[in-house]
Amino acid sequence: MISANLGHDSVIELNGSDEGYGYPYLHWDIGATATWNGFSLDLRYVDTDISLAECGTYKGPAGAHWCGSTVLLSLGYMFGN
Repeated sequence: MISANLGHDSVIELNGSDEGYGYPYLHWDIGATATWNGFSLDLRYVDTDISLAECGTYKGPAGAHWCGSTVLLSLGYMFGN
């Protein structure tokens, strides 16, 4: 099965007081899922239009760029009926 998602969101960063500034962004993904005997394997491309400057405060461990595009692979299993 092939599927895709498109979303719109907004981030507000506080500047040390109760005031802040925000910017809207889009996020999307497209991928395919294969199933067999209760197992599912999903391969998906995920991205956003957040720039490096806007992403500045959203860096993970060791300065990783969490707002960039990536490919995700997941494996699942359905228990029961």
